[in-house]
Amino acid sequence: MTLLVSLWCRVLTVRRNNNGQASVEYALVLLGAAVVASLLIAWASKTKLLDDLFDHILGLIKNKAG
Repeated sequence: MTLLVSLWCRVLTVRRNNNGQASVEYALVLLGAAVVASLLIAWASKTKLLDDLFDHILGLIKNKAG
């Protein structure tokens, strides 16, 4: 009986202990954001979208400057 009570107390302690959970969630969100950003950059690089975007922005800056 004492063994069962001891095990039950351990289960309750493990279930209530949320230390570090926010850190893990934060790390998973950052990992997910990095994956999405990597996929977006890979797609944009293949379609030459970034080159066109930078050319457009530089053209706007040149027109405003002179």
